[in-house]
Amino acid sequence: MTSSRMCFAGARNGHMPELLAHINTKCMSPMPSLVFLMVVSLIMLIPNNLTAVITYCTVVESFFTTLSCSAVLWLRYKKPDLVRPIRVSLWIPSVFVAVCSILLVVPILSEPVAVGAGALMTLAGVPVYYLFVKSQPKFVRELSIK
Repeated sequence: MTSSRMCFAGARNGHMPELLAHINTKCMSPMPSLVFLMVVSLIMLIPNNLTAVITYCTVVESFFTTLSCSAVLWLRYKKPDLVRPIRVSLWIPSVFVAVCSILLVVPILSEPVAVGAGALMTLAGVPVYYLFVKSQPKFVRELSIK
């Protein structure tokens, strides 16, 4: 459910097709995003090895979560006077980054092929972003309601 909200927010910010930025007024849920993620999930269920699919997804997601939390530490160090709406003790993101880093290293050492495949799948999204989002081809604009 959370990932559908991320697709919805990304579409609202212009990072994904605007078609995904709509909400069902009856249940206030991002129905196009839910359908999109259902299709993606069904495609991911095609391989026989579900453990590899879980490794692909969790390692990549953990990497970006660790990177995001590391940004908190970096901003604390580089911009200590920056106004922060939420203050967190420095030890909390430090412990989180340390634990996540360990949890990232273990799969890299134990299943390097699966982790590499997950990284390649993630990097495959970069050209897709530039082709379909950044350049906004005509057929992508036509998917939009505006």
